[in-house]
Amino acid sequence: MKKIFTYFIFSLFLSPALMGQQQQLYTQFMYNKLALNPAYAGYQKGVALTGIYRNQWIGLLGAPKTQAFSFQAPLKSQKVGLGFNIVRHEIGISESLTLDGIYAYKISLGNGTLQLGVQGSARNLKVDYTNSTVITIQNIDIDNGVQGGVDTKSFFNVGAGLYYHTDQFYFGLSAPRMIAADIDFDDNDLFIDRETQHFYGMAGFVLNVNKDIAFVPQVLVKYERNAPLDIDLNASLRFFDKFTFGSTFRMGGSLPSVGESIDVLFSAKITDSMMLGFAYDFTLSELRNYSNGSLEIVARYLFNTSTEQGKFVNPRYF
Repeated sequence: MKKIFTYFIFSLFLSPALMGQQQQLYTQFMYNKLALNPAYAGYQKGVALTGIYRNQWIGLLGAPKTQAFSFQAPLKSQKVGLGFNIVRHEIGISESLTLDGIYAYKISLGNGTLQLGVQGSARNLKVDYTNSTVITIQNIDIDNGVQGGVDTKSFFNVGAGLYYHTDQFYFGLSAPRMIAADIDFDDNDLFIDRETQHFYGMAGFVLNVNKDIAFVPQVLVKYERNAPLDIDLNASLRFFDKFTFGSTFRMGGSLPSVGESIDVLFSAKITDSMMLGFAYDFTLSELRNYSNGSLEIVARYLFNTSTEQGKFVNPRYF
């Protein structure tokens, strides 16, 4: 009961039907940039498929779970990139399913490339008030905002971003959901819950220690006006261009914790086409008393688009 009650309180602030942090959280953002920035579409020289699974706050009843899949590919001219995301997210008794369609255009700029991207999104929200874990302090039928049973709502949004990269550096800014869409299930219009704008900034570079080892620091900044500023600071070592070990400090969390989590990451290029990545978050906030951290798994596959038999176009690191 203690776990149920605790998570019920937290879900009031984290539910996608309320103001606050509404977008999904990813520890391995460096391998899942298309979910955060539409300008990333077509960055790889060939077709790229990425799947990700995240189980947040393991052991906490109703904790967030996310499954995501993305596709991206450049057109033949390499000037245009296309992509889409499919994301399913659960938290408590609510569930969202999101589909993004993405277009990006590439411009040569200095020693690198500037990509400008836009996306259109469709999202469906579902809240199941018949779930056996629902706990109320009064009869749910007297709340005009609750229609009873299973409520659903669909709406649309648009987003935009930019992404600049060279062989050794990248920088990106994005706002994947720019419209304050009405996400309220209540029809009386007295109070309207809206989708809030989330802004992302990301950057990273490669420093070659020697021919076999590279140091790769990266940062992700997440801002939403009704939530605290959130920053992920990552430092990784890449060995033989195949294996990467790293750690991330995620700011945030509740006082008096020094941050939200310390994360460990490992990825390996299994073949020239296939990469697997794993991350585990050690929670620093008070939620560590009720959960066993968070687990995230990512897989990426790159199709060989070379016209020369037996020659593979090396995947770009960023």
